[in-house]
Amino acid sequence: MKYLKQSRGPGSSWVFRMVTPDELVGAQCPWTGKPFGKSIIKGLGNVPQQAVWKRLLTDGYLLGY
Repeated sequence: MKYLKQSRGPGSSWVFRMVTPDELVGAQCPWTGKPFGKSIIKGLGNVPQQAVWKRLLTDGYLLGY
Protein backbone atom coordinates (compact mmCIF):
# COMPACT_ATOMS: atom_id res chain seq x y z
CA MET A 1 0.00 0.00 0.00
CA LYS A 2 3.05 2.24 0.20
CA TYR A 3 2.99 2.95 -3.54
CA LEU A 4 -0.77 3.40 -3.98
CA LYS A 5 -1.93 7.00 -3.75
CA GLN A 6 -5.08 8.95 -4.40
CA SER A 7 -3.74 11.82 -6.47
CA ARG A 8 -6.62 14.21 -5.79
CA GLY A 9 -7.45 13.14 -2.26
CA PRO A 10 -10.19 10.89 -0.83
CA GLY A 11 -12.88 9.94 -3.32
CA SER A 12 -10.62 10.08 -6.37
CA SER A 13 -9.12 7.22 -8.37
CA TRP A 14 -6.01 5.32 -7.28
CA VAL A 15 -2.55 5.70 -8.85
CA PHE A 16 0.54 3.47 -8.55
CA ARG A 17 3.55 5.75 -7.97
CA MET A 18 7.13 4.83 -7.10
CA VAL A 19 10.71 5.92 -7.72
CA THR A 20 12.22 3.90 -10.57
CA PRO A 21 15.02 1.55 -9.44
CA ASP A 22 18.42 2.45 -10.94
CA GLU A 23 18.47 -0.80 -12.94
CA LEU A 24 15.28 0.18 -14.80
CA VAL A 25 16.03 3.83 -15.64
CA GLY A 26 16.30 4.01 -19.42
CA ALA A 27 14.90 0.50 -19.95
CA GLN A 28 11.79 0.10 -22.12
CA CYS A 29 8.45 0.33 -20.32
CA PRO A 30 6.16 -2.59 -21.27
CA TRP A 31 3.00 -0.42 -20.94
CA THR A 32 4.03 2.46 -23.21
CA GLY A 33 7.10 1.29 -25.13
CA LYS A 34 8.98 4.39 -23.95
CA PRO A 35 12.04 4.33 -21.65
CA PHE A 36 11.49 4.61 -17.89
CA GLY A 37 12.20 7.99 -16.32
CA LYS A 38 12.86 8.96 -12.70
CA SER A 39 9.50 7.68 -11.45
CA ILE A 40 6.88 5.12 -12.46
CA ILE A 41 3.33 6.45 -12.45
CA LYS A 42 0.47 4.23 -13.62
CA GLY A 43 -3.22 5.02 -13.22
CA LEU A 44 -5.21 1.98 -12.15
CA GLY A 45 -8.19 2.88 -14.32
CA ASN A 46 -10.69 2.81 -11.53
CA VAL A 47 -13.43 5.39 -11.19
CA PRO A 48 -14.97 6.28 -7.82
CA GLN A 49 -18.48 4.87 -7.41
CA GLN A 50 -19.91 8.33 -6.74
CA ALA A 51 -18.66 9.56 -10.13
CA VAL A 52 -20.26 6.58 -11.89
CA TRP A 53 -23.66 7.28 -10.31
CA LYS A 54 -23.43 10.95 -11.19
CA ARG A 55 -22.61 10.14 -14.83
CA LEU A 56 -25.49 7.64 -15.04
CA LEU A 57 -27.92 10.21 -13.62
CA THR A 58 -26.82 12.97 -16.00
CA ASP A 59 -27.02 10.63 -19.02
CA GLY A 60 -30.57 9.68 -18.04
CA TYR A 61 -29.97 5.95 -17.60
CA LEU A 62 -31.34 5.87 -14.05
CA LEU A 63 -34.21 8.22 -14.81
CA GLY A 64 -35.69 6.02 -17.55
CA TYR A 65 -35.18 8.45 -20.46
